[in-house]
Amino acid sequence: MLQLGGVADGQKSPPLTSRKRAGSKGSASSAAAAADSVAAASAQKAKTGALVKKGGHGRGNWGKIGSEIEWNLKDSTADPNFDEESLIPRGRIAMVETVFSITPDEMKDFLQSPLEEFFLNGNVAELLGPFAEIATPKLNPQIVALLVEEGCERNNPDRELVSKLLLGFATAAGSWHASAEDIRRGLDLALDRLDDLVLDTPDADHVIAKFIARAIGDEIIAPAYALGFDYGSSAPRLVRRAMKKAAALVKTPQGLSRLEFVWGVSGARSPVGDLRSRINMLLREYLDTESIEEASICIREMEAVRFHHEVVRQIVQISIESGDMKVMQPMVSLLQAVTGSSLISDHQLTMGFDRVLAAMEDICLDTPLAEQSFASFCRLAAPFLPEDLQRNVHLEAQKDSRKRTVSVTAPMPPLQR
Repeated sequence: MLQLGGVADGQKSPPLTSRKRAGSKGSASSAAAAADSVAAASAQKAKTGALVKKGGHGRGNWGKIGSEIEWNLKDSTADPNFDEESLIPRGRIAMVETVFSITPDEMKDFLQSPLEEFFLNGNVAELLGPFAEIATPKLNPQIVALLVEEGCERNNPDRELVSKLLLGFATAAGSWHASAEDIRRGLDLALDRLDDLVLDTPDADHVIAKFIARAIGDEIIAPAYALGFDYGSSAPRLVRRAMKKAAALVKTPQGLSRLEFVWGVSGARSPVGDLRSRINMLLREYLDTESIEEASICIREMEAVRFHHEVVRQIVQISIESGDMKVMQPMVSLLQAVTGSSLISDHQLTMGFDRVLAAMEDICLDTPLAEQSFASFCRLAAPFLPEDLQRNVHLEAQKDSRKRTVSVTAPMPPLQR
């Protein structure tokens, strides 16, 4: 019969001292086994150089604390997640800024809107700002070629603006400006694309020849670019024609001095007297037809954006000299149309009115009721006149009123005998 926690009946339990001796023998054998395992691990590490798991059992053991220092870093480069910067000591990492150049297609998209605005206002300095953001020695020839190709598709006044822009690009103060080599390479790129350009502009070879001659006249490239061309080379026929035309323009007697007018004298480059006569003629014709659309086309075709103040001055002066509402009303309608469509800017509008106010005393000599007619004209045009202009006109009218009052009430000086 068994007893729980005891021994079977008829058997004696071993003495306590014998149990202690048996336990001491077991612990001694365990210590010997642990020592043997440590020795085997050390031997394996010395033999293979690999790290052996210590201090735990089972898979996923992290190893002994501090054992990560003993890893062989030479083998870590095979790890796809290995970071070379981890080998650089702290404090010796330098951050370097890298600017990536844009592609020619991205350059065209970036400059499309600024170029369209440039052909409207003709402000070279304003367009050089976007150039400064993207210009690099590698991209500058592409910019030059883009400008020349854009000029081939436009009229002579716009080509004149392109020539001025090339001069500004080559003489800009920043380090990003186009060098003479950039200009030459850009012209070479435009010449290489002549076969495509003549599809839209049949005389593209003559247009590029004028761009080359004008660049030589502006001294942004050397005359040897055109005069030293090898006509016996295997260059395409259109390229040879363009270079021959450019050389002829340069070699013409006094050619360099005449190259300034290679695009003609149309638009703002026309003599001032001719522009004034054309403006007066179109306004007289407008009074006969009262066609605002036709008059607007004539103003636009003059291509004299900076001379639009003369249009405003003549509109106002013709109205106040007539003193007739049948003349004032059509003139006010024309002025409202050209300012509302932004054909004439507010700045040019203000300049035109200022010129009329400055000449009012002389106008009154020929037209005594000019001030009253001018006041009537301003009342008709008040809905679309800028507030600053209305304020200036009102102040000038008050000054003129005070002058007339003083001149009437002031006592006459005594006659000297």
